[in-house]
Amino acid sequence: MLRRILAILFGEITSLRNFLYDRGVLPSYHSSLPVISVGNITAGGNGKTPLALHICSILQKEGQRPVLLSRGYGGSLAGPALVDPVQHSAREVGDEPFMLAALFGLTVVVARRRAAGARFIEQRSLGDVIVLDDGFQHRALRRTRDIVAVYLGDMRAAGNFKQGMLLPFGRFRERKARGLERADAIVFSSRSFSPVDRELLKIVGDLPRDKPLFFSHLMNPVISNGGTGEKLEGGDREIDAFCALAHPESFFASLEGLGFSVTRKSGFPDHHVFTEQELLRLQEEAAGRPLITTSKDWV
Repeated sequence: MLRRILAILFGEITSLRNFLYDRGVLPSYHSSLPVISVGNITAGGNGKTPLALHICSILQKEGQRPVLLSRGYGGSLAGPALVDPVQHSAREVGDEPFMLAALFGLTVVVARRRAAGARFIEQRSLGDVIVLDDGFQHRALRRTRDIVAVYLGDMRAAGNFKQGMLLPFGRFRERKARGLERADAIVFSSRSFSPVDRELLKIVGDLPRDKPLFFSHLMNPVISNGGTGEKLEGGDREIDAFCALAHPESFFASLEGLGFSVTRKSGFPDHHVFTEQELLRLQEEAAGRPLITTSKDWV
């Protein structure tokens, strides 16, 4: 009962906040650069970071210079700061921003106040388009396009989306119908190597008819040694796996889909910072088996 009451209160607060932004009562910075926001309407694990990376890749192929602007969740730096994999650590700038800069060579800026981050990018001429990671509810920075990522990997996810229950009773960060009205496009993700089952759309229910729908799934996975770069193939090979994701079961299922036999599965809270003792324990429990984790957790 208490969670239901809190969800109603949460809905009223977020609706009022959006209303004030819509009417211009709350200030919103208009960047001189195009801003593409990649966010979500529900909490956790919707595949928005791989989507933001993919958008940056497309922009680069078209000759653009994208800059990924992130809050730097889990990092100690308030920013604005240009992520330097040599000078910074994941503890300072957040695991995902550090990974995107270190492993994929993206220009990444972290800033708690995204409007200040946009000004930082403009003043230093770091790029010509801003890709705003997890920015759908961060309306203090105006955007040219709003893309919403939605996890739709099974019937439970489809049912939760249809119900549209607000936090803390459900998963929604704001009221579903009003939120989707602001979106320019909706991307449904399976969070696995299997495409989204289009039949699940029948469970999801009504969607805005004027919004383009896209579907995404993981492709061309590479499992490699973090030190040597040597690739590791499946073929019923026994491994141990660990990760700190919102939905660790998706990662484990993906490894099994690649032909690995996952002997031990260890899930930690999303954005967990691993201690040396934890890593030594995981290595000891693996007993010589390869120990597999995500790129985000490896950095």
